[in-house]
Amino acid sequence: MRERYIIEVNIRGRVITYSNGHDVYIKIVFKDTKAEYFIPVMLPRRDPSLNYYADIQKGILSEELYAYTDSCAEKLLDENVEKWKQDTLKKIKADTTNTGEFLRLLINNKQVCSSCQFTPLTNNPQKPIQFLRDYGYVISTHRALHCDKCGGNQVHYILTPVLTTDKNNYELVSETLKGRICEVFNYTDAYTEMSNPSPKAFIADHKFPEDRWDENTARSNPDDMSVEDIKSKFQLLSTQTNLHKQRHCATCITSKKRGYPYGIKYYYSGGEDWDAKYPEHGADAEKGCVGCGWYDLLKWKEALNKELNKK
Repeated sequence: MRERYIIEVNIRGRVITYSNGHDVYIKIVFKDTKAEYFIPVMLPRRDPSLNYYADIQKGILSEELYAYTDSCAEKLLDENVEKWKQDTLKKIKADTTNTGEFLRLLINNKQVCSSCQFTPLTNNPQKPIQFLRDYGYVISTHRALHCDKCGGNQVHYILTPVLTTDKNNYELVSETLKGRICEVFNYTDAYTEMSNPSPKAFIADHKFPEDRWDENTARSNPDDMSVEDIKSKFQLLSTQTNLHKQRHCATCITSKKRGYPYGIKYYYSGGEDWDAKYPEHGADAEKGCVGCGWYDLLKWKEALNKELNKK
């Protein structure tokens, strides 16, 4: 199989990677048909066991990586892709939701423009895209690509057919529960301490980052969750702060170095290095997060202030 495709590299011969937050992809190109596909090499939230990114960063193209790309390429042969598309379109024929419409667009187009193709359906394409990713579809985001339809340089989404995963490691937080979480934390961002009366300004952030979950980690979140459980499981962050945390957590996974907010290298438990006695993914990995400021900003600030008041 390996002789039928190439992995995209730069002029120095290093594999080119495409990052979407914490997800990372590489591109393979079939030599005969010139068909191009983006293959995930790291999906920390949806498939923690998939992680070739660290080796790729070091310039290591292991036999395990090639075995993986061979397997993906086999699945992405023209006849397999066409069958998958027809089967999937038949399965979602009666789905008239935005998510169903988005999936049809992705299947029927090489790339889909967020401006001229998605905007007529919704002003927020990220939500149905995330739903589709959570359902197992492999969708990569590409910024500033030229759109032949509207003529602009826009965000585009590209579906990689066939390579779906059923490891949907996520939890749902209802609007009712999110409202209660906002009330518990007084509608205040734990990082900036800025308040906003609108729940839409906040993310109900899981203290234990989803990047470290496995397929057995997710739990239900009842609307009547106790205040004690809310404070134990969640913190309230703005969208921007949540993005900062995601980046630090993703870096922690690849570097095994825990982050620190505000540039203050302080940990109320443990140190900067990820403790090797804890697994990197799964419920027990949460113990390795304890003590990091990004894990629990309120407790981190409280502990830091106690240390400062001792002096």
